Amino acid sequence: MTAPAEIDIDLDSIDLGQFDFWTRSTEEPEATFRMLRRHRPVSFHSEPEFQQFPAGPGYWSVVRHVDVLHVSRNPQLFSSAKGTNVSDLTLSFSVPGA
Repeated sequence: MTAPAEIDIDLDSIDLGQFDFWTRSTEEPEATFRMLRRHRPVSFHSEPEFQQFPAGPGYWSVVRHVDVLHVSRNPQLFSSAKGTNVSDLTLSFSVPGA
C-alpha cells in the first residue's frame, strides 16, 4: 500500500469555513486534513455569511482524534455557546411553525 500523496498548499490559505473547500475533489480535502493533522492540529477559520444568516466570528477547528476526544469530554473548557451563528441571528429571523 502506498502512502497518500502530499499536496502543495500554503497552510495559511486553508479555510474550512469557505463553501468551495467542501465541493472540491475527495482527494484534496483529505490531503488538506492530513496536512492540518501533521502541521496545524488546531486552527482558526472564517464563518461566512449564509443566506439570511450573518457571518459569525469564526471558529477553532481540531482535527486530530485525540484532540477531538479531549474537547468533547471537557465542555467546561470548550464551548461554542457564546459564538455561533444561532446566537447571531437578526431579530427579523423567524422559524416556520414556531
